[in-house]
Amino acid sequence: PPCSTDSGSYCTARKKLPEALLQRLVQKTGAELQAQAPVEWDFHGRKVKVVDGTTVSMPDTAANTQAFDKPRNQRGAGPFPVARVLVLLALATGAALEAAIGPCRGKRTGELSLFRSLHPRLETGDLVLGDRLFCTYVDMAQLQARGIDSVFRLSSSRQADFRRGRRLGQDDHLVSW
Repeated sequence: PPCSTDSGSYCTARKKLPEALLQRLVQKTGAELQAQAPVEWDFHGRKVKVVDGTTVSMPDTAANTQAFDKPRNQRGAGPFPVARVLVLLALATGAALEAAIGPCRGKRTGELSLFRSLHPRLETGDLVLGDRLFCTYVDMAQLQARGIDSVFRLSSSRQADFRRGRRLGQDDHLVSW
């Protein structure tokens, strides 16, 4: 007979998976895919790792509410706990190599904090690609000290002075901080 369209059993089983197991599965699967990728998929012989973050709504349980809290910008009993997720992706394969999960509110819970928790997972020779949120002097300096280059769009808090640095093309130049 055809499989049931009821997803209740799947959801019940999924709830029993521990977070640590899911973390290890992400790491193992990503590493295996990365190891199988042809060297031609690298960028000039360098592994490119993309960093990006998002938020996800969690099931409304007491444990999730305590661990992740609910957003303060919504009123009433409706909001669910929200978790922040940051992922390192392999550009060559699209595989998730590493993930960090944390609460969405409070000190040291932002994407930058989660990114810094993943710094040790980056390797010498890697090239990290991310959006303008990650364009901070301290992160770039820490990565560069370990032989890891980064490419981030200029943060909106920094002014671009195209009279300084080496011009590469229209609206594209190198500067030293």
